[in-house]
Amino acid sequence: MYHYHGNKPHDFLLITMAMPRLIAPAKRLLEQGFKFASFATQSYQAYEANIDFEIRFMVDSDVVGCCWIELPKGKYRLREERSEGQTGSKYPGKVSLCQYEVDVAWNDLVSHPAEGEWQRIAPLRVLSFDIECAGRKGMIHQSGNCVCVYRYYSVPITTLDFSSLYPSIMMAHNLCYTTLLQKSQVEKLSLSPEDFIKTPTGDLFVKSSVRKGLLPEILENLLSARKRAKAELKKETDPFKKQVLDGRQLALKISANSVYGFTGAQVGKLPCLEISQSVTGFGRQMIEQTKQHVESKYTISNGYQADAKVIYGDTDSVMVKLGVATVQEAMNLGKEAADWVSSYFVPPIKLEFEKVYYPYLLINKKRYAGLYFSSNAEHHDKMDCKGIETVRRDNCPLVANLINTCLQNILIDRDPDGAVAHAKEVISDLLCNRIDISQLVITKELTRTAQEYAGKQAHVELAERMRKRDAGSAPNLGDRVPYVIIKAAKGVAAYMKSEDPIYVLENNIPIDTQYYLEQQLSKPLLRIFEPILGESKAESVLLKGDHTRCKTVLTSRVGGLMAFAQKRSTCIGCRAVLKTDVAICDFCKKRESELYQKEIAHLSTLEEKFSRLWTQCQRCQGSLHEDVLCTRYLHTCAH
Repeated sequence: MYHYHGNKPHDFLLITMAMPRLIAPAKRLLEQGFKFASFATQSYQAYEANIDFEIRFMVDSDVVGCCWIELPKGKYRLREERSEGQTGSKYPGKVSLCQYEVDVAWNDLVSHPAEGEWQRIAPLRVLSFDIECAGRKGMIHQSGNCVCVYRYYSVPITTLDFSSLYPSIMMAHNLCYTTLLQKSQVEKLSLSPEDFIKTPTGDLFVKSSVRKGLLPEILENLLSARKRAKAELKKETDPFKKQVLDGRQLALKISANSVYGFTGAQVGKLPCLEISQSVTGFGRQMIEQTKQHVESKYTISNGYQADAKVIYGDTDSVMVKLGVATVQEAMNLGKEAADWVSSYFVPPIKLEFEKVYYPYLLINKKRYAGLYFSSNAEHHDKMDCKGIETVRRDNCPLVANLINTCLQNILIDRDPDGAVAHAKEVISDLLCNRIDISQLVITKELTRTAQEYAGKQAHVELAERMRKRDAGSAPNLGDRVPYVIIKAAKGVAAYMKSEDPIYVLENNIPIDTQYYLEQQLSKPLLRIFEPILGESKAESVLLKGDHTRCKTVLTSRVGGLMAFAQKRSTCIGCRAVLKTDVAICDFCKKRESELYQKEIAHLSTLEEKFSRLWTQCQRCQGSLHEDVLCTRYLHTCAH
């Protein structure tokens, strides 16, 4: 299968095994070699022996994903339900919980691809499902091309995107295992320079006029099926069927894109780095050519408003500052530029207008945010964020909330100064313990036992401590462990400072606010504000200054010096230390009635406030019967 060996036919011997498990030993026997009759020992190369049996069956039976299977009348037999231990029949009974089980010869199956009348949806009922995906180690040859000019742009930025770039490259240049040409074979096969191409990485492939590759043909089928699915999607009106069709076209898109992936995976069925590196080489070259074409045509000297500048390009898209003032102008010029640049590339490679960002914050490679306009120039579709800490569960909620609010101030309100002021206010609240503890909780999944982790992990160490305190309430494998980082002696590792949030609340343990500022907030904030304020100024404005000088330190009820502390009663009138267990001192004894009335009035006020807050908390948590856990550090309530 590998390499082009000319168009001369070759003889192959087809060996059919009685059972799938015999394929591997047969392959090993053939490759080790054996002696037959009077012939010398000879080894043989086995082909297609590494293909999974299920895949082989689907190929031989023309079974594809989401297709219909027809069992012709009289060609199958229904299995019967049998009680445990029942025998006496020559036919097997049902072995699963499926409604129907049948026995049918594999060559009697009739497969109908999910197209036309067979595109209707089967009456399936999903009761429950649990999917766990585990990756495996492997190497993917990836593109490293990136053109970036990091900053905040208050003008429309047009995005041009290559449609199915890697599959299009493989189809346009006929890249395949069967078309890969060894340099030593060029003269041997009498090929002229017009019969093959040389890729940017120096690899040779014969053109489709000499031999059409298998991979381009597979990709054409996948993309044409996706095109048909998208056409059906446009005509469909039923919401559920639209979801199914959308899922189908996305599945076909992923299947087409994965063809490049398995050629570059060295741990895989069919690795071929010549193909994958040629694809990425063409991709890098095309991004650079797109940049040159756009910047050479859209200039003031050619009659346009400004000189165009490509500010970001990566993998399959470029983002262009065309120098126009409105989103509509950016859309119009973007569509024109996409059609014009596409004419320079080999079909089916096509550059398309995708969207406009206005305004646009380019942070660094694969990290950016902006208001997304795709069809309506008057209203943005959404605030689009890529690679920014807005949804990661490894960070505490405070990070996502702060970053989201800052981005809304910068992009929607167009108020960078307001974003800076808000960030400084939150940092001040954090250092003064005015942040709700629920905003500081970090969660991580407990995927293995403590002994199986290579290094010490905060959530793992906490799970072990909780198990010693109360084994019944301790987290188990597979659970997400919530924790906060508490204050400790200088130099103590972070994994030793993790603690259960409820335990922290019950014992009034102080939070390590400096950790949250330095390890959680600082980097995401600096990434956002450095393009706006400048690299050095951002740190001095956000992480230094008056708002960081005021700090509130709480006193824990457990551990540390509190183990040696002794509680003493004080007079409710003058606060003098009392030697006996009484309410007032001898000096305030004559004011006992007055002080009593004041305390009763103060208690009544606190009870009223507490009742209102308690009712509000019950509404928020959605229950009037369960206890409410107060998560505020600084609170006053009656006991």
